[in-house]
Amino acid sequence: MKNVLMIGSHETGGGRLQRNILSKKLIENNYRVFRLGMGLKRKWSVSKEDEVKTYKIGMFNKNRRGKAKPLDIIKYLTIEVFNPLIFFWTIYLILRHRINTIVLMTYNQISISPLIASKLLLRNIVVTMHTNELICSYSAIMPFCKGIRKGKCGECMLREHKIPGYMGKLIKNVSNLVTSMILFLKLKFTNFLADWIIFPSEYSKKFHAKYGVEKKKSRSIPCFLDESETEDNITKELEKKYKKGDERILLYLGRMEDTKGLDILLKSLKKVNEKNKKWRLLMVGDGNYLKKLEDLTKKMKLDKKVEFIGRIPHNQVFSYYRLSDIVVIPSVFPETFCIVFSEASLCKKITISTNLGALKERVVDGKNGFLIEPNDENDLSGKILYVLENFKKLVKIGDNAYQTQTKKYSSEKSFSDYLEII
Repeated sequence: MKNVLMIGSHETGGGRLQRNILSKKLIENNYRVFRLGMGLKRKWSVSKEDEVKTYKIGMFNKNRRGKAKPLDIIKYLTIEVFNPLIFFWTIYLILRHRINTIVLMTYNQISISPLIASKLLLRNIVVTMHTNELICSYSAIMPFCKGIRKGKCGECMLREHKIPGYMGKLIKNVSNLVTSMILFLKLKFTNFLADWIIFPSEYSKKFHAKYGVEKKKSRSIPCFLDESETEDNITKELEKKYKKGDERILLYLGRMEDTKGLDILLKSLKKVNEKNKKWRLLMVGDGNYLKKLEDLTKKMKLDKKVEFIGRIPHNQVFSYYRLSDIVVIPSVFPETFCIVFSEASLCKKITISTNLGALKERVVDGKNGFLIEPNDENDLSGKILYVLENFKKLVKIGDNAYQTQTKKYSSEKSFSDYLEII
């Protein structure tokens, strides 16, 4: 029996889903699975989560008011490079539980320390890269972000500080540079220490190869889906609540963030509404952009056409897909895989997605979905109108999406590929 240690911080959304499904499948195949992670509180704990013994270490929390002291910043940047607690805990757990393989799921405050610990003990190291988190792609000054949305640093300790004038610009640029250097070092050390680096798509694999990730260590393995949860449960209740007459239901499901292009979606629907009023948009999820979106909806007088559902339990996700007619994925930042597209495809839904990242390689425009240009509300509104007016003729697109998903991106195939390297 092989023992696997999965390491990650407080994964969100798709990251947590991948961790849970991989754990479940490993246990079903007679692996013993342990987890080491970071809790949101400043204390350590040991518990059992989903039949997996889980060790949690308190993580460093920056000052929520955005007034971090210099010592806090030094602590934060230090543990982003090398977290000594994680280093010693990794060694302890490897020896105590006779771990054969470690699987590093996320880097936030985990750093490269578990990779160093595992290498010293000659263990198999698998790193999963579900995002571009080792490339500072938000930074306005790094060459990494050419061709990607600029203007903000998505990782920096100081991103919430509002310091006016030249001093604010100087601090922002210095912090961006330091953050970018840290991420660059993490990428180089990961490439050197890991035995395998897993990417969820060919796009992500090629993207990281540009920055030195060795091809011989790289594998492209699509993300898992919990296909057992596609059973209908509350769809009829949702139909009574949200279906009105012959309206088509549009669905956005995911985090409410500025990188998701949701302002573009709302602006495009304003144009759609001028020509076709037989639609309703359900926005499922939460995030730091939610209030702005609610305000924008009221400003454009779409509050009777757009409903914000909030966050829902994962076992209700497929019920919302089944309720919908069209699933919209208007991201302005490249998706490394896009689980939403896979879930919608399993439910044979028509999708409208931006022509970016992994979606560009997964969607054949007009065959298994529709593609639009990012940040283009005219293109998006045109595609939505086209689908609304020709919906019955386009049912085959959902069928094609289902065939593509089940043949090329099935979870069974992905897990089989994982077993070859774990």
